[in-house]
Amino acid sequence: TTEATTTTTTTPAPCDLSNLMARSVTLAPHASLEYLRPEPLTGSGDCPAEGLPSGRTCRPTCVDGYSFHGSLSCELGNLTVDSRCELIPLDCKAGLEQHGPRCLKCPGGSYKSERGPGHCIACPAGSDPNPSSAGGTSSRACVCNATSYANRTASSELLSCVACPNASSVANQAQSWNVNDCHCDEGFLREVEESDQRLIECRLPRPCDVRLWLQLNNLTGAEAFKLQLSVCARYVNNSSDGTMPHLSECRLSCPSGTSLQQQADFFKAVSPNLKCEDGEIVSELTATTWCSESSFEIPPLIFLATAPLGGLGG
Repeated sequence: TTEATTTTTTTPAPCDLSNLMARSVTLAPHASLEYLRPEPLTGSGDCPAEGLPSGRTCRPTCVDGYSFHGSLSCELGNLTVDSRCELIPLDCKAGLEQHGPRCLKCPGGSYKSERGPGHCIACPAGSDPNPSSAGGTSSRACVCNATSYANRTASSELLSCVACPNASSVANQAQSWNVNDCHCDEGFLREVEESDQRLIECRLPRPCDVRLWLQLNNLTGAEAFKLQLSVCARYVNNSSDGTMPHLSECRLSCPSGTSLQQQADFFKAVSPNLKCEDGEIVSELTATTWCSESSFEIPPLIFLATAPLGGLGG
């Protein structure tokens, strides 16, 4: 008896392309699933809707602005991705750069001088990323921030933004070309180079050493002819360093029955005030100022001497 032998041919399993992202796939070097058309991939490009047969390849499509390079291959139900979606270069105008399938303005603080898909170039460090400067086509569109002044070429191309000294800023960037365009903040004083008046720094005003000034001029003391601290005592006695703030004032006084006198001049009026101006004491008082009984008595005598003259004039 002869027995018949039956040979069964098995068709290799195809690769299911639906919901590709959720399946186990083999990615070749430099391959990517990014920018493929949203799932499912069935029916995308030349990939068959019923699945990719074993031993076959296909090319799906990418999202707008991207082109497919490479292929998907199926081997016994195992899908291998040896492809990627690459951005299609656009001929963007100067001042525009490519973002996906679109050309958009260069953001503030950058520029692009040539056509094509290239990227915008950042303005020099210290530039202002103000959105109003978006779409710049050269570094002329770059504007330095408020605490820098512009170093530009003769054609106004911005080479660099140079930082202003501390506590200073530029009021008008369109006209800022050197350090003297930096203005000190309120409450700060300009310190300049004597030779060319170039701004060196902005500093706080200096206080005045009232205690030392009085010692050097030998104006105050316990003697009857010496001035008394009076209001200035708040700085001399109550201040740890004997200083008076910038633009502050205080007044000295004479003992009762005396008035200020400058040397031997009975008639010259002298103010007892002290004022601090950036570390310097401003005052009419000098080392030859003293408290005099004669000065105290002279004004009434002058009045008595002039009163009859006034009466005669009547």
